[in-house]
Amino acid sequence: MTAISDATIDSTEFNLLIEPWIKVLRDDGSTDELSLLEVFREADKLISLAGEMKAQDMAVLRLLLAILHAVFGKQEDGMYVSLTSGAEVRLRIKTVADMLNRWEELWRMKKFPFEIISDYLGKYRDRFWLFHPTHPFYQVPDGKRGTSYPAAKLNGELAESNNKLRLFANRSKEYKHQLEYSEAARWLLYINAYDDTSGKPTAEFRQMIPDATERSKRSPGAGWLGQLGLLSAKGNNLFETLMLNFVLVTDFGDRLWGVEKPVWARENPKTEERTPINVPDNASELLTIQSRRLFLIRDQEASVVNEYLLVGGDFFYKDQECFAEQMTMWQATGAKSLNERSYRPKRHDPSRQMWRDLSSLLPIVKDYASEKTDGRPNRNPGIVNWLATIQNRGILGERQIGYEIAGVSYADKDFYAENNFSDEITMSVLLLGDEYEEYRERILAVLPWTEKIVECLSSLAWNLAIAGGSIGENGKKRRIDAAEIARQEGYFQLDIPFRNWLESLNPKSELSVEASIASWAKQARSIIRSIGRDLVRIEGMNAFTGREYEEQKKKKLMTSPKAYNIFISSIRKQSNP
Repeated sequence: MTAISDATIDSTEFNLLIEPWIKVLRDDGSTDELSLLEVFREADKLISLAGEMKAQDMAVLRLLLAILHAVFGKQEDGMYVSLTSGAEVRLRIKTVADMLNRWEELWRMKKFPFEIISDYLGKYRDRFWLFHPTHPFYQVPDGKRGTSYPAAKLNGELAESNNKLRLFANRSKEYKHQLEYSEAARWLLYINAYDDTSGKPTAEFRQMIPDATERSKRSPGAGWLGQLGLLSAKGNNLFETLMLNFVLVTDFGDRLWGVEKPVWARENPKTEERTPINVPDNASELLTIQSRRLFLIRDQEASVVNEYLLVGGDFFYKDQECFAEQMTMWQATGAKSLNERSYRPKRHDPSRQMWRDLSSLLPIVKDYASEKTDGRPNRNPGIVNWLATIQNRGILGERQIGYEIAGVSYADKDFYAENNFSDEITMSVLLLGDEYEEYRERILAVLPWTEKIVECLSSLAWNLAIAGGSIGENGKKRRIDAAEIARQEGYFQLDIPFRNWLESLNPKSELSVEASIASWAKQARSIIRSIGRDLVRIEGMNAFTGREYEEQKKKKLMTSPKAYNIFISSIRKQSNP
């Protein structure tokens, strides 16, 4: 482990408020690195964040949102800063309606009131040093403990495990083991948010809690964002994206956030290892949760980070429901009864196209609390409820709105990160409003119908495998594999067409919802039939002559023509949604 000199710990360097470190995309297509203050000042002129990966962008986005909540949210005196009269003017806000008016006022500005943000951050300037003797940003001041890791593991693009070797690494030699300060700042947020579970408790912690069972209960698991089905809204520029995700009311729009307590406002940074905490009642604290205790080790002469130390940080008690978290999908667990049902974040399946979860991205209005949800979720992500709330006030007009997901998939019980993934879809914001609830309900009926015709294709592949000789128990695995491959191919070829169809939907257009659905059904059938014909050709003459197989103690013959006829018949039976 690298020795840590007193000079390295005591000196301050690289202030995130003024040093460029956040990667952004400009409207001319170029990328740039900006400081925190510059990002807020130029947000209306920037297209988006543009870090090394979308998961990293999500971590940076949440930091920016935490700052907005800390600036414009409830202060320690219970008051709020005025948006137009300067930071010294305080307002008292008690109702959800007043808070929604506040959000709308800020939205109408089309840019952030920079002086207010600058004044706030200026008060905490010393809390945004990447290297600082007592308050290093997003780190612990006691950096001489913890597991040592090379900079390559801090970098999500370079992270390797004993089970995986990167054949085409984007760095080599010594550059693989060091990060410039700007890079280290971005990856510091990333590793805090998505770190795997490979870190071990320190000897001090094991001595404090000698019982192994008790220690396992104090495992924070993967970083908090790694445990979520992360979801964010996307606007036409970074200002809009931040505002659309700037959720000023909690849950279903019926409660205000508490006093904002971001991590940089703590007088004494937390150092306790593997600490269970209650879910915060304020957004900035939740958005800056310290899943890990980190400390960056730098080479001051070369101005690079070459190592870091890590131990487990804060995590929520296992039996808590974290409905304060607005940026995740949910899944029901436990009892089926609504009164006893509990929810936990639902991680994304990286192999599943985002549009297949469209029912989670549109608000549920009818019988929200009913157990009869036709397989749909009965708890929307908070961000979806928020967007529906502001849309119902007529604030967003008739624009297109985007949803983005990003995440990290893990292997071996989250022991190491296996893959990074992201996805996005676009739709009319009109689909979120109560006014078009019936239109939305009809559109959602397309999802189970689409699943059924894809299953027709999967069944064709199963039967073709039998016709080709995969019979009995010996051929079962090939039949299962063939069916799954066909299923994935079906969704793959439907992917772009469905996205285009969804983006084209407009409840105010002359084309009726029934005509729109019929158009999709026709296109989807054509695509699935085409794949089916290809599957038959691939199987060739061997499947054409077929094989005998036993079903319910009866001998039957399966051939590719018979399999195809069954396939076509099953598709025809699926009437339009």
